[in-house]
Amino acid sequence: MDIWLAETQSSLEEARLIQRLLADDPRPLWISLTLSDDPLSPGKLRSNEPLAQVVAKLNENSLDALLFNCSAAEVMEDALHIASQALGEDSPVRLGTYANSFTPITEQHQANQELTPLREDLTPEAYLEFARSWVKAGASIIGGCCGISPLHIQKLRELQHSLP
Repeated sequence: MDIWLAETQSSLEEARLIQRLLADDPRPLWISLTLSDDPLSPGKLRSNEPLAQVVAKLNENSLDALLFNCSAAEVMEDALHIASQALGEDSPVRLGTYANSFTPITEQHQANQELTPLREDLTPEAYLEFARSWVKAGASIIGGCCGISPLHIQKLRELQHSLP
């Protein structure tokens, strides 16, 4: 099956542009948003836009899956809960996550200025525990982004039986 996957969208404007450009295309559209890594301020995109409002706006147009990627594992579960609530109980939109293994990225981060270190604490086993919480929060698509290794993905196979 062919799909459109718009990854690492950091603002509503970016994601809505993708929806407009692909409005007449019959293939499924999956949009993946990147979130603020600040666990004390959950539910915001990197643009600081509130996730609930962004999801509601994206849901006004064609959307087959809403994902969260290239963000810290710790912020994914809250994002799934917020998105699920904003989409509504009977929404056909699938939810998913694929976190990165970077140390948290702050607002002061300048893209491409330096290499972002990888976390040593996000082992394959630790990633699997996060993934289990994501499934409980409604994710049916789970993978890995920057710094997530084949060993992490191999460990995720243990989730296969619990995914719808």
